[in-house]
Amino acid sequence: MSLRQLLSLALAVQLVLAVITWWPEDRSALLPHPFLALSADAVDELRIASKPADGEELDWLHLVREADDWTIASEGRYPAERDKVEAVIEQLLAMQVRSPIATREASHNSLKVGEDEYGRRVAIRTGEDRYELVLGAAKSNSVNVRRADATEVYLATGLSEWSIRDDARSYWDSSYVSADPNEITALRLSNRHGTLGFTRGDDGWRLAEPTEDASLDREEIERFLRTVTSVRMNDPVGTEIKPEYGLDSGIRVSWTLEAENESVAGGYVVGAASDSFRYVKSDSSPYVVKVNESSLQELSDATAKKFIAKAGDAGD
Repeated sequence: MSLRQLLSLALAVQLVLAVITWWPEDRSALLPHPFLALSADAVDELRIASKPADGEELDWLHLVREADDWTIASEGRYPAERDKVEAVIEQLLAMQVRSPIATREASHNSLKVGEDEYGRRVAIRTGEDRYELVLGAAKSNSVNVRRADATEVYLATGLSEWSIRDDARSYWDSSYVSADPNEITALRLSNRHGTLGFTRGDDGWRLAEPTEDASLDREEIERFLRTVTSVRMNDPVGTEIKPEYGLDSGIRVSWTLEAENESVAGGYVVGAASDSFRYVKSDSSPYVVKVNESSLQELSDATAKKFIAKAGDAGD
């Protein structure tokens, strides 16, 4: 064997010995493992915030578990949709990581998990324990993530920072008033023009207090019913009824519907205007909310004449 071959062999042996010497005995860190080893059922509070604009303070979305439900504490404890909250919690707890991709604080901002540059800050509470995470966008539907009290940064796949929404609208049900128009047997509307009422009989809809002997436009009535029994909110205001909401003298919508062989009453009040919104209070909710004024204009303008059929247009 030549001298060159002997030297090459010796170098190869040294390399193998070096790998064996420095290879960690515990290789578990190289395998995928949960970033947070928590149970979703144990999480009772979640806070999410994105990086604020320069000069502004961090604005936390605050979600709190109350018994089997979730509320949005930062929105006056307005009810949150449990499935939407739990979906985010499951995403966070499903994060799998391997060994750190960075360990120095100097790398944090460039990886979007620093004090100055980041995508989301997430605080999780389980009883007395609290965990705060910093997340930043990475490539291919993944995030860089670190514990706020640690320097190690990890890459987690399967989610993006945008899937961890920090706006309350992503968690509440915007359908504030919802009733099945097919089950309604009577409807009453009081607005600036007076009171308008409809009743449903065997022969279809009729004016509760007819002012003239005329045929009704049944299709228009059905369309109107669908409109007034579906109200979508923009923002909750709170449970306190304030005079400036104008609910004592607002537009009143009430109905009776047949559900499971019993009559059920429902309705709501449309109050004063605020910018491009109006305050609305449902009989079935303790919360006052804001609703786009344009979507309620028809309630303000409706009169009996609107539902009188033109010659040849009456439906049954």
